[in-house]
Amino acid sequence: MDANVTNHIDSDPNRCGGKPCIAGTRIRVWDIYVAHEIRGEAPEQIVADYPHITLSQVHAALSYYWDHKAEIDAQMKEADRFVDELKAKTGSGPLHKNSPARTLAMLRFHLDEHVPHGVAWGLRSKGVDVTTTTDVGLVGADDEDHIEFARTEDRVIFTNDDDFLRHASLMPVSRIVTRRNLVMPTSAR
Repeated sequence: MDANVTNHIDSDPNRCGGKPCIAGTRIRVWDIYVAHEIRGEAPEQIVADYPHITLSQVHAALSYYWDHKAEIDAQMKEADRFVDELKAKTGSGPLHKNSPARTLAMLRFHLDEHVPHGVAWGLRSKGVDVTTTTDVGLVGADDEDHIEFARTEDRVIFTNDDDFLRHASLMPVSRIVTRRNLVMPTSAR
């Protein structure tokens, strides 16, 4: 594999379940793949959505995905299976039971690094209390750091990282919402 690709990609068992990410961030290789290949975003648009990464990092993530396609596809399938299993055990959750406006008014959100900054802007324009990973200095931080921040600040973590659901399944009260399963059904892959 090209040394430039491996310089831009790393894995840490304490971050995103050890899945390959853009180095120093929580943005998984598969997030870049989904943005580019599934949602049809140009690399420049991906950089606009995540301004703390570079165009070369986006291209490195895409290259890494294609070099490790079978492994990353298996990770995505396993995440889908786990989410489906958890939904079967716990139901759809409070965001589906209450009206969206009432739910948003009741909750304070913390958006993980995977969630484009435009989502924070849109929520804030509706009066929703939102912090982002960038706002609070948690870019590239471990999962536990995000969970502790959310717990301390009484915030719901809004993320693309399904590994947070594994953490949530071990907590007495879950305050984690995965954006991927609200926006893109598992059948879209």
